[in-house]
Parts: sequence; structure tokens; C-alpha cells
Amino acid sequence: MTLDESVYRLSELACGMEMDVYRLGRMPDDYKPRLQQIRRICNKLLIGEYEVEGTDDADD
Repeated sequence: MTLDESVYRLSELACGMEMDVYRLGRMPDDYKPRLQQIRRICNKLLIGEYEVEGTDDADD
């Protein structure tokens, strides 16, 4: 997953959960797996574990 894809996925998960909280008035039933997905993506970003596009000519 590229950096952009990771950030977009984080945004989708967070906004989706936010909308569910507003709609339900509480955390959705599946909030734990969603938070785990968010945490995993954040951890990968923090340690730099993502694909970078256009690095083929980085040595030039």
C-alpha cells in the first residue's frame, strides 16, 4: 500500500466511524476491529512501512 493509499484508507475508516457515531449516538458494535485497522495503518506509517512511487531514479 502506498503512502497516499494509507492516508486515504485512514480517512475513510475514521470518517465512517464518525458518521456511525452521529447516526447511532454511540460507538458502533464493530468499533474494536475498525480501531485495530486504524492502529495498524498508523503503526505502518510511523515505522515507514509503505511503498513509495517513483523511486526508480532516486540514485541519479
